[in-house]
Amino acid sequence: MRRILFSMLTQLQTPIPLKTPKGKAWAVAIIDYGPHWDLQWVTFIHDSGECWTFRNQEIRQEENYTFGLPQPSNANSTTNDTTMRPKVLEVV
Repeated sequence: MRRILFSMLTQLQTPIPLKTPKGKAWAVAIIDYGPHWDLQWVTFIHDSGECWTFRNQEIRQEENYTFGLPQPSNANSTTNDTTMRPKVLEVV
């Protein structure tokens, strides 16, 4: 039995400023494992320079006055959606 995992890595042409559990960060890429998975955001943390990957529900857009993006009104809300768990395709 063989397991197949499909994924796509997309490098963002312009980094996106985000708020993450580790602090403010730049998103530089997105990993998409398919319709049954959350997107994975590849980020670099401003304060430490560390590279971390976060799921959709863990990040929020950062306010950006240049582009007219105010801080989201529900920036501190989090969802507890457990329906988007990773699944592995099995090929016989």
